[in-house]
Amino acid sequence: MPFELHLYQAGNDVSTRDLDDRANLHSECFVRSAMEAQLNNDRTYAFDTVHSQAGLIHTQHGEQNYVITPPAPTGFNFVSGCRPLGAQPAAVSLTEGSGSNSNPEAPSKIDGRRCDFPGCRSKKTFKRNYELQRHRKKHDRAETFDCPAVNCKYRGSKAFYRPDKLKAHVDAAHDENTMFACPIAGCLSARTAVSRNILALHIRNHDHGACKPYWSHFKALENCDKSRSCPVEGCTQKLDIDSLQEHIMQHGEDERKASHIGITIGGFDPSTAFITCPFLDCQIRSQNLTAFHGHINEHTISDIDHFTAWRDGISPRMTDNSAPWQIWVIARADSNIVCPICNTNAEFEWDSLRRSVSHQLSLLKPPKELYQYREQILSLYPDFSTHPVFDDVMPAIHRKTERVP
Repeated sequence: MPFELHLYQAGNDVSTRDLDDRANLHSECFVRSAMEAQLNNDRTYAFDTVHSQAGLIHTQHGEQNYVITPPAPTGFNFVSGCRPLGAQPAAVSLTEGSGSNSNPEAPSKIDGRRCDFPGCRSKKTFKRNYELQRHRKKHDRAETFDCPAVNCKYRGSKAFYRPDKLKAHVDAAHDENTMFACPIAGCLSARTAVSRNILALHIRNHDHGACKPYWSHFKALENCDKSRSCPVEGCTQKLDIDSLQEHIMQHGEDERKASHIGITIGGFDPSTAFITCPFLDCQIRSQNLTAFHGHINEHTISDIDHFTAWRDGISPRMTDNSAPWQIWVIARADSNIVCPICNTNAEFEWDSLRRSVSHQLSLLKPPKELYQYREQILSLYPDFSTHPVFDDVMPAIHRKTERVP
């Protein structure tokens, strides 16, 4: 029921300001009903008995007595000046030099800063100054980033003004089937279109220090091969290679059958999601990536028995699990290392603690025998990127001295 609240000091009427000064009351309070009130100031105030026909209610506060008159039927009104706790009117957004936000396009102290570049159509507001400055790069065009995808329209006047915008575009608009060219001016590899996976490998093997003007381009593109699109129709998920196989199995059998062409092209068996060997005369299915990698290693070797005997003979001394096409590092031995099959003394380089051997390199298949399968293998075996079959896509200029996977 609405009521009017009057406060009196016993024996003397005083103004609201005097009462506040003398009693040191807080400015926020509320009354739940005519018979119950609670004031919070680290104390609890209790009401005494209702007195007289006037309906006066006495309370104790320190040594002073206060009287609360019952509610008046004229509506809710705090004569003391206290404000009620409850729903408040919506705050009015103010602009500079005006009492109301009559122009929604004007800069707002509350909403943030707006771009004042002539002709800018953006209606965004920026809470922080650096966000506004980053937006203004779109107008400055001091540095732009062309999309390296073949026939992509986002180049020249439509080029991106920030490398993160380019990265987001490549990830979202281009898939594993898109062809790219190296963005480095003068790189002979720019004349040859390559897949996204090979582009990333190519970019990582450029010497970033020697290509300083393209450093931002490198940061945007060097990891564009880390995600794979789900081959199931209608699925827009992009995942790393370690998660893709499990994700495919999460799709129902009917979904996988309907997308059997895309799944097969992606290197998986539609029924089991096992990884299928890309070599046409093999087609062995591996249960997981580790088994697939070991199987592919065998395909790179011309004489598997010879290779196995050589590897088994030195494996106790090997310090890492290098691929067959890499130089192996072994712990130093006092005696010479001889191949048990061909009795060849292994050529090696050594220091005080270890040796590196390369006899296994003579047992590999020529790279041209693997060429037609390299893209499929690389998509499921990223470390295969160090194989000599990719020598032709390495940078023609500003190349790193050591191959980077």
